[in-house]
Amino acid sequence: MNSGMPPVGFIPCMNMIRRLLTYAWCFCCASAWAQTSILEIANPAPRAGEEVEIIITVKKESLEAIETKEKKSTDDYAALRKNKIAYGNLKISQVLPDTGKVKIGPFRFSIADRVYETNSLTLRVYPKLPDTAREGLWIRQVDYNGQSYLIIEQRSETEDAKFAQLNRDKLEASGLNIVTSTSKSESQFLDKKITAGSTPVNYRISTYKFKRTSAFKGKVKIDKSLFLDFPPNVSMDELWIKG
Repeated sequence: MNSGMPPVGFIPCMNMIRRLLTYAWCFCCASAWAQTSILEIANPAPRAGEEVEIIITVKKESLEAIETKEKKSTDDYAALRKNKIAYGNLKISQVLPDTGKVKIGPFRFSIADRVYETNSLTLRVYPKLPDTAREGLWIRQVDYNGQSYLIIEQRSETEDAKFAQLNRDKLEASGLNIVTSTSKSESQFLDKKITAGSTPVNYRISTYKFKRTSAFKGKVKIDKSLFLDFPPNVSMDELWIKG
């Protein structure tokens, strides 16, 4: 990665924010309580040229004590649902032209005569995957905002490709608990000039947020043995998760 590149900034104008809020967010309703507005990122380690998906949540109050509990009760989940007033996604494209750091937000908007201001996000942008690699699997560990993530990317030229996924049972036995996970699949054209004969590859990115448990013994090696449906004839670099 070219660490000498200057940071990339993203400061949208108010008119753009209003249009994005109007067309990209689905808000439930507003109330008269004091509220908080939180920005979160679907992929904490985007690559250059990728679209960024921002998740925004408006809440009545901060329930961090419940949100950070490792084991939540039925009442806890009910309290979190009742506390959420609005929720939506905002996709920002063509804002990550190069590697380095990018700042997104804060955003200001209004609902029912109340003004809300979100937090801001600062992301590290990683280099693009090589265009010459039409088959492959890449895995990264990323620590972001006090949370740990495993990010798995895979390309395949096979139409009915089975994408690899982490074996949760084996991970838990090694002391790593998957808290949440998301996956996104798409077709990618790797040729710089798309012609009539160009064929895309199948691409999937999976993001696993994890926590170390009492069973964690200081380090865990992530290799093929910890995957389900690992693709044949594909290699991967070993990754060590350390405490």
